[in-house]
Amino acid sequence: EGGYTGKISNINGDILNILLEQGYTPVISPIALSNEYDMLNVDGDRAAAYVAGALDADAVIFITNVDGLLMNDKLVKSLTYDEAKSILPKIGFGMEKKVLACTEAISMGVREAIIASGNKINPISTALKHDNCTVIRDGRR
Repeated sequence: EGGYTGKISNINGDILNILLEQGYTPVISPIALSNEYDMLNVDGDRAAAYVAGALDADAVIFITNVDGLLMNDKLVKSLTYDEAKSILPKIGFGMEKKVLACTEAISMGVREAIIASGNKINPISTALKHDNCTVIRDGRR
């Protein structure tokens, strides 16, 4: 059985902030509870977007097996929120989920969402330097 799937409606950012302030690093699984307390599987990228929004993060990084969003076999280095929303119907399912998660994070106040390869040395710091990845920013402000 595939189990139940769901959409995130709320993240308890307060408890995450308390843990972070105490020096803990929360490890978060994309398992959620429904309003009826059933366990649900949610998309990990979208869960990360909601966590980033709840924490008022400056950035969220989505790690994948390619450098970022590819259009016509070329890396798209940057997009605005509106550009990202407009290309959603034109991209493949796997990357569509990542771009959707990026737009959700930005709509919740995250300054930038990055799609980057995890197949590099120091992938997080490389992504934060915007080295060979896709960066999506609000552009509406």
